[in-house]
Amino acid sequence: MPPSHKLKRVRQSSMREEVTNALTRALFEEWAEKGLSALSLEAVARRAGAGKAALYRRWSSKLDMVEDRLYAVGLTITEIDDHGSLYNDIVALLLLVRRLLRHPLLRRIVADIHAEQTRSPVIRQMLEAFQSERRKRMNIVLTRAIERGELKKDSNLELMKDIVISSLYWREIVLQKGIKKAEIHQLAEAVCAALKAL
Repeated sequence: MPPSHKLKRVRQSSMREEVTNALTRALFEEWAEKGLSALSLEAVARRAGAGKAALYRRWSSKLDMVEDRLYAVGLTITEIDDHGSLYNDIVALLLLVRRLLRHPLLRRIVADIHAEQTRSPVIRQMLEAFQSERRKRMNIVLTRAIERGELKKDSNLELMKDIVISSLYWREIVLQKGIKKAEIHQLAEAVCAALKAL
């Protein structure tokens, strides 16, 4: 998490948590319904049953709130424990991302924010920061596999990071078809085969 977000956590810790939680829920509900471009902080405050002053004490702008709350709910992938093999690590990673993408609000928000980045350099920059954090976590998984001898030492890590969750994202977000838990294991086998070929 960037230093600015750590400082924000400290500042907000002295505020009423139930108000912050209500504002957070209201943000994601409004966003999922209306999209980021049409989202207003006034509507967020109304939905949360809070005053605008309470909202602005926590966040200075819409984008400030959006970025902060996305970090707060863990949109970036957390560190994956060592499960002993590349295959097991990939299964754990895919299950984690699948759970995130299946959240009824977040799945709509994820699709919206990726569309919005094509129109807004500010949103694109914010997304790049999230993607950078996600790729750092993936780097740990791939580096472990290299150290175990499961992947080549000269593997193209950047290309590998693109491969790992791309099919899952396509099924869950683009096609809206979803993927069964049993299929996650099949996908993990295919991902591992692809990674070993690079």
